Amino acid sequence: MNIKVLVAYGLIAGLTGCASNSVPLTENETIVHIKAQSGDEMIARRLDTKAANNLKYFTFTGAEHTMELGIVKTGYQDSHRRCIATISYAHFVHGTDYTLTETSAVGGGVAVSLIDGDGKVLVREANIPCL
Repeated sequence: MNIKVLVAYGLIAGLTGCASNSVPLTENETIVHIKAQSGDEMIARRLDTKAANNLKYFTFTGAEHTMELGIVKTGYQDSHRRCIATISYAHFVHGTDYTLTETSAVGGGVAVSLIDGDGKVLVREANIPCL
């Protein structure tokens, strides 16, 4: 097999893995995806009082949870601010996908919103402390 074919297979396999954002869930589970602004990083830190099992999303059962996120905000001349966001919600529906999104708040702050599958903002935290 020549090198071009190997490179092509590797590229296709890599792109296929990146294109899939689905996580297999049971009917009792809920998933919350994490989406940072371009250039920033946002990771799952804690679900309720326990360390998160995955850095890119939360999965759980039950309707009420508190999620803690770590955010690294990239600024002017590649400066970095580190932030910790905590979002609580009491009405999660099993078998549903949600998204936590990071946005810039007024005055240069950071805000995080919990959004349901229909695009409705369920919770928004705008006063997130950063260092």
